[in-house]
Amino acid sequence: MKIELILEYLKLFNFTHYNETVTEIEYQSGITKVKLNEFLTKFSEEIFKKQFRISLQDASDNANFSIPTEQSDFEDNIEFFNDTLTCTIRFKKRDFVEEEFKQKYNVIVYSSQDKLLKEMKKLSIVKLESFLFQQLDKYTILYVFSSANEMFFSNGWVTITSDLHRTEESLSVDIGTELKKIKDRNENIHWVSENTNIPPSALYFAQENRTQESELIDYFNICCIKVCLGFIAAYTEFKSDTNSYYSTFKGLRHVNFKVEYSGPLDKVKYLYDLYSWIYSEKPTDKIALTQNVISLYINKEHSDDVAPLLNNIDDIFLAIKENYKVYIDKSMDKYLNERKQLEEFVRNTTNEIEKQVNSITSLMTSNMFGILAAGITAILGFSQRTDNNLLLSIILYVYGGFVILLTAYYYIYAKNNIKLKKDNYDNRIIEYKKIFFDERINEIAGKNVEVQMKIYKQYSIATWIINISISLTAIFVGIYLQHNFNLIKWLLKHL
Repeated sequence: MKIELILEYLKLFNFTHYNETVTEIEYQSGITKVKLNEFLTKFSEEIFKKQFRISLQDASDNANFSIPTEQSDFEDNIEFFNDTLTCTIRFKKRDFVEEEFKQKYNVIVYSSQDKLLKEMKKLSIVKLESFLFQQLDKYTILYVFSSANEMFFSNGWVTITSDLHRTEESLSVDIGTELKKIKDRNENIHWVSENTNIPPSALYFAQENRTQESELIDYFNICCIKVCLGFIAAYTEFKSDTNSYYSTFKGLRHVNFKVEYSGPLDKVKYLYDLYSWIYSEKPTDKIALTQNVISLYINKEHSDDVAPLLNNIDDIFLAIKENYKVYIDKSMDKYLNERKQLEEFVRNTTNEIEKQVNSITSLMTSNMFGILAAGITAILGFSQRTDNNLLLSIILYVYGGFVILLTAYYYIYAKNNIKLKKDNYDNRIIEYKKIFFDERINEIAGKNVEVQMKIYKQYSIATWIINISISLTAIFVGIYLQHNFNLIKWLLKHL
């Protein structure tokens, strides 16, 4: 459907713009009944085949009809009106837009920039957000269909155009990435009464890319000022009685601004660049620094507009970046020192756990061999006497039990020592996470401690299996010897 054809045909029968809301638009004409019949016949059958309403009014009567569903009612009643009457046609704006556009985009239709701007100025930022972005994950097209000159503005998220089919080439912002900045803001900034769900990038139109003047674009950038301040001030409050926002910066002293501005907009770029720089990385540190610099830079504690801030925003931004560089340089020294301490701590913990496992291994092995040697000596000594089979069995029973007890003792001793070291390690790592990101902790610490803990667990399982096997063997041999003492003699004789 070509909107130009509709407007041209309306103009042919002297219909002019009469009224407009967010969802509907009306055109009105003083027209004769003959002309009205001629208009409706072609208009509803050839030019506009969707539903629309007409209101008829003369000096004595008025009536409303939905065309084409009530076409017959219209034809039955038109004869009761004077030859000349006032006809008002009401369209649903959504019917001016093709279905594929309505599915892919938030599409808002207005007949002129002035009427769209008038509607937007009635709204707070939060209501403006709802007006522009019915669905936050979609691009928005503001279709101004009866612009005298061809019009096209785009910031990659919102496109304002008089040509609906020119929009797709301009919509390129990664909306998902931009919306993640809302989470960072909510962790650092507080809004009172109202809270937006859009970042400044949704409203900012760069001045340097503009090829024509537009009050509508200027208003978008004024709204961008409000949202930018809402992302960097300590808190922003909305007062519904005056439809005004107030932003407060809390540094060495508090500075409060009524977020109003009527001056030149060439400095909006620096405010937007400041916002972009803050939210590019580590916003918490940058916001705190911005609070301090602005509270020191602005002499007034209260201001009825943001002119004192915006007029100096380029110098303020430069001062913030210079102070941040000093902060980073100092922080870097601390960072490198903390990193060195972390590396040394991880290395020492790994060595301690490894040493603990090795010492337990050596101690248990030497003790096991000592006990085994003593047991063998005792068996050989007693085996020369034929009346000590019971005593030999007891020695083997004691040996088997002692192996289990010794294993349990050293296992508990090693487990408690290693657990102590591991708990201390985990607690220190938690403290270091206040300084380093998880990725950096993993890079520095590696998997050495985890590997040593895995070795210890594997060694413990193997030790238990071997020692229980030795103990059970000794006990079963003791039982056997107790009842078959002659086997010993046979073994000694033939070995």
